[in-house]
Amino acid sequence: MSVKDTEAGEAERVALRTLMRERAEGPFVTPDEGRRDTEAMLAAKRRARGL
Repeated sequence: MSVKDTEAGEAERVALRTLMRERAEGPFVTPDEGRRDTEAMLAAKRRARGL
């Protein structure tokens, strides 16, 4: 593996760790809230498509 590949891999790992940390520190919804949000989103998409 070249130095360039190693550096690119490390940059990707740093970016992924940053993303995961930001998401972990963000707001969470309960499973029930998530289901309701998903059901509402799907219902809106069905209405928009006339289903």
